[in-house]
Amino acid sequence: MRFTVTNESWSGRELWFLHGPDGAAAGIAAWCGANLIHLAMPAGAGGPAVPLIAGPPDAATLLQAPLSYGAPVLFPFPGRVAGSKYAYNGQVYQLAAPADGPPARHGFVYRQEFVVNEKGAGDNGAWIVLSYIGSSDYILQQYPSSFHLVLRFRLDDTGLHLSIGARNTGNRSMPVGFGWHPYWRLPFVMGSDRSYYRLDIPCAEYWELGADRLPTGRKLPVTEDWHLRHQPSICNGNNVAILSTPVRDSRGWSYAALVDEKHGLKLVTEAGPYFREWVVYAPPEQAAICLEPYTCPNNAFNMLSSVLPTGVLELTPGETWHDALSIKLTKARRIE
Repeated sequence: MRFTVTNESWSGRELWFLHGPDGAAAGIAAWCGANLIHLAMPAGAGGPAVPLIAGPPDAATLLQAPLSYGAPVLFPFPGRVAGSKYAYNGQVYQLAAPADGPPARHGFVYRQEFVVNEKGAGDNGAWIVLSYIGSSDYILQQYPSSFHLVLRFRLDDTGLHLSIGARNTGNRSMPVGFGWHPYWRLPFVMGSDRSYYRLDIPCAEYWELGADRLPTGRKLPVTEDWHLRHQPSICNGNNVAILSTPVRDSRGWSYAALVDEKHGLKLVTEAGPYFREWVVYAPPEQAAICLEPYTCPNNAFNMLSSVLPTGVLELTPGETWHDALSIKLTKARRIE
């Protein structure tokens, strides 16, 4: 078979790997939020495979800081929540947050253990399906309803694909937001550096952020000379931005790309119709950049009464939401 799925030992834990031709491989830590901690893909047939994800050095580090490596899954809300609390349907929910630390952020599943429901491989691809049931007292003290989250990773000749399904399994409606937080290596290839990289994220607007880096409730237009577009320098002095109102194709999908103009490589993340925001985060302490598709901005649960639509989904009991993401590496025009 051209593709395989294996269970391999890493740092005293198990990783599920999807393998493909020319060294293509995706490694998933089911025991820590279904985090994609390894991804390598070739830019076309014949390779070589390029390592793309900034993963953790070992399992202990990932468990200690699951939001700082790989590609954490952010559900049922992405980003931070102001004051670590929100109101929904007349009830105030207090979220758990570190004492004297930052507000609660990024949902409940990024450090949880997912169950492997299905796996398989053949000549056309390899796949694995993982799920998490959010029904613990810990979650229900902070959130209106229990839920079932299902993630399907598939590696094939076109790239890596992530299908998402979320179902309300409780008896009350629940607000939903989803985000994916990949740490892309910067640079991809030895011998390159940030000066050869540019972003390509076609969006018409961005959320104005306050001093707390949360949206003020206003959107501003993206201009051609804005610091995150058409510039070789990434994030010019500001390490976070939330782009919005993306340009969409005929399917309703948008994209964000990171281009290495020295080596002619273009990493593209495509996001389905429900994804409305692209968060750009350049962690100052890491050789990485995050291009994060979100269905809603930070603090969206506290913006439900906003004049601007926030993208928060509301699932009634038994209702299910689906969407998808795709990642591919292609060749791009080189600039010497």
